[in-house]
Amino acid sequence: MPTPARHAALLCALAAGFPATSASAIDLGVGLAGVDGMDDHMEPAATARVGWTDGLYSQAYFWGRDFGPVKERNVAVTFAGEAHIGGSPYFVAHYGAAATEHALALDGGAAGVQRDRDYNLGGVLGLGLTAHVGPLRFATSWDSHIFLTGSAFIVFLATARKQTVSVVMGVDL
Repeated sequence: MPTPARHAALLCALAAGFPATSASAIDLGVGLAGVDGMDDHMEPAATARVGWTDGLYSQAYFWGRDFGPVKERNVAVTFAGEAHIGGSPYFVAHYGAAATEHALALDGGAAGVQRDRDYNLGGVLGLGLTAHVGPLRFATSWDSHIFLTGSAFIVFLATARKQTVSVVMGVDL
C-alpha cells in the first residue's frame, strides 16, 4: 500500500521540478477535499499544496477507505498553472497535468494478501477563488482531472476522470 511518507516525498520531488526564480515566493498549504470518481459520491480527502507567486503550483490529494478485507488507498498529484480571470485578484483558472496512483489490497486470510496498483496520466482544468490576508492564503477550487485511458494511452475518455473540490489554507514564505 502507498505510504504517506512516500507520497510526501513524491510531492516534494515533483514540486522541485518547477524552477523557482529569485523573484518568486513559495506558498505552502494544507486542507480538506472531496474526490468524485464519476459515481456521484464524494470521498473525503486531505490535500497539500506547494506553489509559487508566478502562478505555478503542485497539489496532491490523498484518500482511501477500508471496507471489510479490502483496503483502498489513492493519491492524485497536479502540476498546474494558475491564471487570474478577467483581471480579478481573486478568481483563477487552473490548467496543467495530473497523475494518479490507485492501490487496492484484499486480505484473503490464509490465501494471503492480493494487491493491485494502477497509475494514470492526464490533464486538469478548474476554477478557483483565492484570497490573501497578510501572509495567509485561503483558496477554494473545483478541478476536473481527465486521464489517458486505453491500451495505447492516447484516448481521453470521460469515464477516466476525478473531480475534486478543495479548501486550502496556507502561508506565503
